Amino acid sequence: MKIDDDLITQWEPKIQKMIIDLYNSSPNEIVGFDKEDIAQELRIKIMKAAKSFDETKVKAKHFK
Repeated sequence: MKIDDDLITQWEPKIQKMIIDLYNSSPNEIVGFDKEDIAQELRIKIMKAAKSFDETKVKAKHFK
């Protein structure tokens, strides 16, 4: 899987939604964590997942 700006651009709306949902569901449990820091950690995880993604092991057609 190609890792580039397009990958992050594709995932950015999902990242922002995850952060909004996280802060709305557990505002008292994430005191001290900056939203942008969490977003950056999610971006790093997405890039790591894309790097280790093996298309030859995918059975579902929508991932190919």
